[in-house]
Formats: sequence, structure tokens, C-alpha cells
Amino acid sequence: MQWYRCRVCAHSFQSARRRSRTQRILFRDFVWKRQSAEQLGASVGKSGRWVRTQLDAVVPESPALVPQPTIAVVDVTFWGREYGVCVFRSPTLKENLWWKETEHETADIYVDGRQALLIQGWTITGVVID
Repeated sequence: MQWYRCRVCAHSFQSARRRSRTQRILFRDFVWKRQSAEQLGASVGKSGRWVRTQLDAVVPESPALVPQPTIAVVDVTFWGREYGVCVFRSPTLKENLWWKETEHETADIYVDGRQALLIQGWTITGVVID
């Protein structure tokens, strides 16, 4: 790792660009290679806590999706009894279009999602619901 030292005050620092690159690499490995923070820490010679701090600093980039006609696949998945997430997904784009946390699966959550997508300019040609 490249470190720099100020000749005036002797302050040592690392390039900010390097730090963000390291964070992006850790985030990619965490998400796509499904490694735990402890595994990532062992691979870079740091603690799991340091890795979690780096992961928290990453702002994931979300792709800008252009509203277009699409089929929506909608489902609510629950973890426990009172926490779930409703997701509207386009199978042709392979992207999530809208999601919202919910405590109960009601018709209102589906109406909210549909309205949100229509306001954004999406045209829903069909819906698949479990």
C-alpha cells in the first residue's frame, strides 16, 4: 500500500483514490463472491471490523433505468412475522424497478408500487404475482 508523508508537518496519508478503489473491490467481493467481512479482512491483512467500516463507506451505484413497457413480477418476501419487502421486478431487464419494506401483505402495497412506477413513466404490460 502506498503511503505519503508531508515534508512540512510529517503527516502521513494515503491517496483518497486508492481508498475508494479498495472499498469498491471489497464491496464487489462481498456482494458477488459472497465473502464474509472476516474472510475479506484475512485476505487484505485487516480485521473484520475494518472491512465493515470500509463497506459502510461505499455508496453503491444504481443504474439509471429508462422507463419503458415491461412485464412486472411482484412478490413480498418476509423474514420473521412482521418484516417483509415487496419487490417489483422486470424479468426482461433483470432489474428491480421498485421495492418497499412492509409489515403485512395487503393490496395497498401493490397499488403503491404500481402508482410509483406509473409516475416514473413505466408502462406495465402485464403482472405476475404469486
